[in-house]
Amino acid sequence: MYRRLLLSGHGFAHRHHAEFPLCNGVACRSARALAPFAPLAGDIFLDQSEKAMSLFGSVTVPVTDRFFVTAGARYVHSRKQGVQAATNATGNDPFGFSVTPLPDAVQPFAAFLTGFNDHTNQGIVKNDDFLPSFSLRYEVNPDVSVYAKFSQGFKAGGLDAIELTGVQSRLTFNPETVDAYEIGLRGLFANRTVSLNLALFRSDYEDLQQSVAQFTATSAFVTIANVGALRSQGVEAELQWRPNDRFALSANIAYLDAQYRDYANAGCTALQAFVAQQAGQVGCFQDLSGRSPPFAPEYSGSVNASYKLPVSDSTQLSFEGAVNFSGAYDVIADLDPVTRQGAWQKFDARVAFGDRDDRWSVAMVGRNLTNERIITSSQDVVASAGSYTRVIGRGRQVALQLRYRFD
Repeated sequence: MYRRLLLSGHGFAHRHHAEFPLCNGVACRSARALAPFAPLAGDIFLDQSEKAMSLFGSVTVPVTDRFFVTAGARYVHSRKQGVQAATNATGNDPFGFSVTPLPDAVQPFAAFLTGFNDHTNQGIVKNDDFLPSFSLRYEVNPDVSVYAKFSQGFKAGGLDAIELTGVQSRLTFNPETVDAYEIGLRGLFANRTVSLNLALFRSDYEDLQQSVAQFTATSAFVTIANVGALRSQGVEAELQWRPNDRFALSANIAYLDAQYRDYANAGCTALQAFVAQQAGQVGCFQDLSGRSPPFAPEYSGSVNASYKLPVSDSTQLSFEGAVNFSGAYDVIADLDPVTRQGAWQKFDARVAFGDRDDRWSVAMVGRNLTNERIITSSQDVVASAGSYTRVIGRGRQVALQLRYRFD
């Protein structure tokens, strides 16, 4: 696998043009030494092979006619072997598809600007794990049951394709493991017109695999690293009420408490990295222990309602409405407050006319009717500290929908 990045003029970016910052000291000397080799490019290479095997089995024992015990086990084996390299080069075309490595004499100057240390490293990652699982289920009556579960999860380690420093120990990362616990209730109530699913859960992650952003004088890149521990716990509830064939009301609500328990080597925000560079620091990290990971709002959910109104013996009007909501959350791994998404609500609606067998219908459909602006992703702009890009989800949408079902 190759990944080539282009440095245009005196600025370095992931295939984005950028201007070189204020020229002074080492930066100025580096710029002069590299001028004959512009435009510069970074050439990253990873050639990796993998062998994986997994075995799984489970058995359920009916202790009584209401109490059931299930035990399972999974064995996983993974072996990854590869060669990874990174070097500074001259771009032979505007997109960096063809490059020529720089001479050894100027590699140190380029490394100062790009963070690419010329290197070739080999790595082997071998993981074996035995993962048990257990569950208990008790049927209170034919309509209500309670349960408890425990399981262990595993994600194999690997080689970081974007490792730029050349430090051998940074090439590989460890497997990620999780201990997951859950207790819950499932049932039908009120003459089976109400269904309720309720679950309390906790997941404890160790050696969590996380993307870590790193900044240099003219570039930003993302590496994979183990970041210690994360605990994610909360409660989820799903409720549905259907008193008759015409009306239905449902709600899905979740409360989440997710926190890094140990994350002292998180990547810095753009501002923190700028301050560190001005202070002459090499590398920049922040401690996010006790903070929530990206896309982990404290609460989220939806409420949906529908009603069908007969018009004739064969046709009907149907009305559907929904509100989706979420608390505030971060959208970038370094938890930069500039990119934080605030709490939001979205409203959807649908009004349709069609036959009562749902073979055909004509409908007006509205999505995000209040035109809520929701950030789906964000990132720092390379070589332009304080600038960010954001991807905003779709705003208000209104459509005419024609539907016909062929049997």
